[in-house]
Amino acid sequence: MAMNAAIIFWVLLLFFTGLLIVLFRTVQIQFRGFLTDLPSGRQWKGVVQVGWNRSGIKIRSQEGLLVQVGPYHHPWFSFKRPIKARSSRQRSKSFKRIRKRISTGEWIALIRKTLRFQSMTLTGQMGFTNPMTTGIVFGVLSALKHGFSSSGFQIQVEPQFSDLPNTKLEGKIGLQFRPIIVLWHGGRTLIKFRR
Repeated sequence: MAMNAAIIFWVLLLFFTGLLIVLFRTVQIQFRGFLTDLPSGRQWKGVVQVGWNRSGIKIRSQEGLLVQVGPYHHPWFSFKRPIKARSSRQRSKSFKRIRKRISTGEWIALIRKTLRFQSMTLTGQMGFTNPMTTGIVFGVLSALKHGFSSSGFQIQVEPQFSDLPNTKLEGKIGLQFRPIIVLWHGGRTLIKFRR
């Protein structure tokens, strides 16, 4: 009986130690994407990685969503899910339900407290069917480029002014967070707005 209690104690101790290590360890989020919008058609591909340096969860858009768990290059297992198109009415209903509970300001404050910006790169060429839209978007990107002096923030986009779409963009965003901080601030925000 005493032996069983000792085994249970050590198993629980190891479990909670591992849980604390995971909660306090910095987790990285990386978004990588590629977008083309040409007269021949529009295409996009994206990859999201959530985890540590070499392992975690990887989600790819590949004729649906391909989800991989484990090391990024040799995952333990993976599964595929088709992308279900939801109507704009369904999307707006779910968004309104969230908006009633938590305001936009609270969402922004929560994101600022929990996420740390690491890097962003955007390269390629950009051109919409309306040259004025191309100019406005390029002006916003230029303002962002000169507003962030960090070496991790790089925008190299050339505007293409014509009546035909001519966009080929490749981008990458890196973020970091600690799960314990997300749980703390997220829990406080939800409790505050459920009252």
